[in-house]
Amino acid sequence: MAMEAEATTAPDMALADTDINWHRIVHQIHGRTYESESITMKVRVKAPSSPQKEYDYFSLVLRWPKSFCNTGSVTCTSPIPDYFTVHGLWPQLYNGQITTCYSTIRVNYSELDSSVFNDMKHYWPDLIARHNDRERLWNHEYQKHGSCFSPFQTQSRFYFEKTVEMAKQIGNVTDMLLDKGKIQPDDRKYRLRAFENAIFGHLKFIPRLRCNYARGGILQLHEIAFCFNRNWALMSCGRNSNCGNSQVQPRPLVMFPRP
Repeated sequence: MAMEAEATTAPDMALADTDINWHRIVHQIHGRTYESESITMKVRVKAPSSPQKEYDYFSLVLRWPKSFCNTGSVTCTSPIPDYFTVHGLWPQLYNGQITTCYSTIRVNYSELDSSVFNDMKHYWPDLIARHNDRERLWNHEYQKHGSCFSPFQTQSRFYFEKTVEMAKQIGNVTDMLLDKGKIQPDDRKYRLRAFENAIFGHLKFIPRLRCNYARGGILQLHEIAFCFNRNWALMSCGRNSNCGNSQVQPRPLVMFPRP
């Protein structure tokens, strides 16, 4: 005959969401008493999630497709779009830091309204040639820049809706540059300040410009970031870029490549 004498829980030894119990069993055989122990474990696995992070404002980053594709480091789809496309929506701190998430969440795009999904394909295409994975860029941007920030953390659909909404609010940047700055993508070099002034003349806010290098080491305009406060109102980003300081050195020249 065997009977359970006691059961105790090991103090301070449980892993996160794990119960460990020791059982001391007393056996009586032919008038003699024997003791033994057994262990039972209950493990509850939680889905990984990123802790919510703080931010000061949003940065809607648009990129010029030809400048992304002509560096020699990627193979792009054809034809390359001849308008600025969305790179991502990035919550940022005033010190310039881009805070990021660490998530592997995959978004259920069937939850998106069909009009939003179609707008994403136009405003936010993945420029890299891939096989049957057009959602890769969207997944990456949400996992890195949306999944640990309120209000996107629990509403992935809202992240994509707001990104498209703000891209529409900015409008056609190529027309903006031509109208206010007589700047067009023709492989010529323009002053960095000319890009800033053209956009300021249209929106009354200063964007943030980023450059990269085409084959041959030619400095070119790559991205334009438009900043929004936490109430989704446009605000100036400040004249800071990796193309050169246009306040201290107002004459840096950058190429605007032909699509």
